Amino acid sequence: NVLAVIRFILTPKNKQPTMWKDKKKTALCDFERAGALQILNYLNENKKKGKIGITEIVKNIKATSETVNTTITFLTQNNLTKEEKSPVFPYQHWVWLTPKGEAAAQHLQLFLDTLNRE
Repeated sequence: NVLAVIRFILTPKNKQPTMWKDKKKTALCDFERAGALQILNYLNENKKKGKIGITEIVKNIKATSETVNTTITFLTQNNLTKEEKSPVFPYQHWVWLTPKGEAAAQHLQLFLDTLNRE
């Protein structure tokens, strides 16, 4: 993250990538974070289940649980996922795609299909 900030500072103003915290415009570089595309794809492939538990996502994504949690927070802040957490034991954390997230994940599926063509 420090390198991203340094790169941002050293880049001329008119060529600076949009930082996701600015919320002005989302750029591809915002999604170059561990697990973001995997999570979108996993949620899309399993959308028939509805809300998916965070534990299931962690088990099926090549990232640590901390990374998955951080990335889901990022996706939720960008209106691609929704989250629900139970306030009492047994604590549960569910995640699902928003319509915007579903649309993005469908484009991601087209990208994957193109890559896997023979």
